[in-house]
Amino acid sequence: MAKQRRLILSFVLVVLLSGCKREEATDSSVSALAKPSSRGEVMQTSSETVKAMGQTSSDSSPAAAPPIAAQPSRMVVYTGDMQLIVKDTGAAVRAIQEVVIANGGYLGESRMWREGEVFRASITLRIPPERLRVVLDQIRSQAKRVEHENLSANDVGSEYVDLQSRLRNLRATETELRALLSTIRERSRKASEVLEIHQHLTAVRGEIEQLEGRAQHLARTVALATVRVELVPDAIGTPVVVGGWEPVATFRNASRALILLLQRGADIMIWSLIYILPAVLLLLLPVGFVVFVARRVRSPRVRST
Repeated sequence: MAKQRRLILSFVLVVLLSGCKREEATDSSVSALAKPSSRGEVMQTSSETVKAMGQTSSDSSPAAAPPIAAQPSRMVVYTGDMQLIVKDTGAAVRAIQEVVIANGGYLGESRMWREGEVFRASITLRIPPERLRVVLDQIRSQAKRVEHENLSANDVGSEYVDLQSRLRNLRATETELRALLSTIRERSRKASEVLEIHQHLTAVRGEIEQLEGRAQHLARTVALATVRVELVPDAIGTPVVVGGWEPVATFRNASRALILLLQRGADIMIWSLIYILPAVLLLLLPVGFVVFVARRVRSPRVRST
């Protein structure tokens, strides 16, 4: 039993040492990519490196999930948000959707709600990065004016390369643990030793799945930019008088103020009948009872005199 435990500890130590050597080799390859002679050499060399990493992982672990597709070292995630003033919210949503679909994207999320007498909308667009500028220009053309617009870019290439390196090492460790598990099953056939190796194998498999999920998420966010667009209808369709006095807007504002006043008056009446009046009655009952008792006590004295 002690001999088998020493064998297991020796194997784990060898695996850790081999993992450290692989990390050093990966760091040296990444540092070699950091100072190429031209940008074209950077893209070609990094692509070949990531491709070789994926092939090594798939060959070393047949039971593991398929390796993630190779990606260039420069991976940019684009996100943005816009607020547009439009004449017709529904028509603007349909027009923007047609523009996005025509450029290879899709409408990720759409929400419309009524605010007073008009509709507002919020939509999330997924757009190919190479068509992002064209789509944004066409979306602006659908608006009367742009209230604000933000666009950000985040390079996640180094994180993706690091994930691929860690996945390669973990898959190699998983393969070696599976081989050791088979050897122990054939030779010792002790449940405690098999269980110990199986626990190590389960922990490694869990780390692999987490890293694979993160890498796949990065690949999806890089493939399509995310832009959130908020559509706000104009206060009035066409003003009666250009500039200065706008009677239609004044009429709408006055109508809304009157309705709000009536609503508040009705709320006050409802609160008075349901809450304030019963509360006042509850407060007056003890006072009335005290006055009644006081009168009853005084009345015999008055009669006796």
